[in-house]
Amino acid sequence: MAAAAAAADSPIYTEIRRWRTSPDGSFSEFEVACRTNEKDRVTLRVLDIKWSVFRRYSEFADLDKSLRHTYGYQMNSIKLPGKRLFGNKRPEFLDERQAALQQYLRGVLRIRRIADFAGRAGFSDLRAFLAYDARHAGMAETGMYAVEQTDADEVTADGSTVTTENR
Repeated sequence: MAAAAAAADSPIYTEIRRWRTSPDGSFSEFEVACRTNEKDRVTLRVLDIKWSVFRRYSEFADLDKSLRHTYGYQMNSIKLPGKRLFGNKRPEFLDERQAALQQYLRGVLRIRRIADFAGRAGFSDLRAFLAYDARHAGMAETGMYAVEQTDADEVTADGSTVTTENR
């Protein structure tokens, strides 16, 4: 992931990879590509897990409202891009919104332990938004379309994988 968003201590890396418009043109949604690594309980190997989920702007707005209620002042410098009534289906606008939503997620993931889902300390609404619990289910009803698991020692801050041979 070229422009992955994550804080140094966040176990989740995200990237708004692309946008798409519904077949009837009534709405657009953004692909949130996620990546994490976790230890397999049986083999004790570290797995690099990737999944994606599509989210509409309204779902980002709902998440933002919940985050502001729970995290208060920690959200002061994190801005969700504004809503637009006209021209919100133009490709140029959607490209700009994609970049702004990427910045937004980057800011959210900088909040300490917000995405610490393995330790159960993470924010449950963010967990649901990222479809974290369905990440092993492949084509889940959550809107996920792909899950990939590979062996990895760690996922670095830029989202790249470091793998050790003969582990």
